[in-house]
Amino acid sequence: MHSLEYREKYIKHHLAMKTILSVKRPRCTTRWILMLVLTFMFGLTGVNATYPVDPPSPPQLLSNGDDPKESVEMYIHNSEVMIFAKSYCPYCKRTRRLFDQIMRENANLDVIVNIVDLDSMEGQDGPLIQKALFELTGQRTVPNVFVGGKHVGGNDDMHALHHSGKLLAALEEIASTREL
Repeated sequence: MHSLEYREKYIKHHLAMKTILSVKRPRCTTRWILMLVLTFMFGLTGVNATYPVDPPSPPQLLSNGDDPKESVEMYIHNSEVMIFAKSYCPYCKRTRRLFDQIMRENANLDVIVNIVDLDSMEGQDGPLIQKALFELTGQRTVPNVFVGGKHVGGNDDMHALHHSGKLLAALEEIASTREL
């Protein structure tokens, strides 16, 4: 029979070896491979290791020094109809033609349609405006159309609204409230 001191040493040694073995040789091969990859990529040495975090980048401004999100909101607020587009985009061209057609067919409809071609803007202003539009609307694509300060979508949404008669009704409402 072993002495009590010997048994305590044996138990401590056994528990220590069990801990070491479970850390050095995981039961699952996938975990072992993942541990090796993470150790190699991030230099992780334990479960509670911290990942390096990049400092937040300063906000990107337009070439005129304005905040892109504030510029987008200003464009929308100061326009009856605001279309953010790109000059080469076929969907943007269809949306432009749709509004041209509506204005020709309804000569008494006096609504101002503003179009900003993002690809014609200086430097990185276009991509910054498009990023701000995405943050505001959740829509990544152009055309990005606002009617009466409300986001209504893209080309397909405009044509659906036009076919349902709701687009013309919204434009007539904008024109009537401006005249008051």
